[in-house]
Amino acid sequence: MKKHFLKSFALIAMLFSAISINAESAWCNRVIGHFDPNGVGDKDDKSYVRLTVQDNQDGTISFIVAADPTLSKAAPDVDYVLINPGIGTAGDDATALESQVVKYSVPADTEKLTVEILWSYSNWEGRYMVQNLEIPLSEICGASDSGEGGDEPEPTPDPTVTPGYSAGAGTDYTYLYTNDAAGNVYLWLTYNEAIEGVA
Repeated sequence: MKKHFLKSFALIAMLFSAISINAESAWCNRVIGHFDPNGVGDKDDKSYVRLTVQDNQDGTISFIVAADPTLSKAAPDVDYVLINPGIGTAGDDATALESQVVKYSVPADTEKLTVEILWSYSNWEGRYMVQNLEIPLSEICGASDSGEGGDEPEPTPDPTVTPGYSAGAGTDYTYLYTNDAAGNVYLWLTYNEAIEGVA
């Protein structure tokens, strides 16, 4: 059992050295569904997606709505996103992507946004939505005081990165990782075997 623990620890250490982990903000990879802004429903329809609200450190933020096939019955893609009031749209109701990104220039001195988000997937003409979603900008992904790295410099965005999700499993572990438009990568790793001496 100790050997498995050391093997797991070595794997986690290797992964931590290669990527940045960001699990502090409620606005990183938040599960949302139709009229379910906290993702607490029973996931019995295709409405569930992942929402990330990312501070781009240049006076703009990005709303990233991403399909996540690990959610029960979730749609495999996102083809259109609308952020109200008047924030922007992405997609065209015809092009199925793993995610859609809406970038928004935040007016000076804005501390909080209250938004409505609508989204859909390919070959479906309807829209899912959440309303009155209150987003404190000091708490979003990458915000300087959100507890996610402090004064550490933000990574340079990689234009070749397509935001999305991947999941898999090894002999002793299960993982889910995602990347966002800024090139940040987030990982959740679950060790599949009980560790001796740990409750």
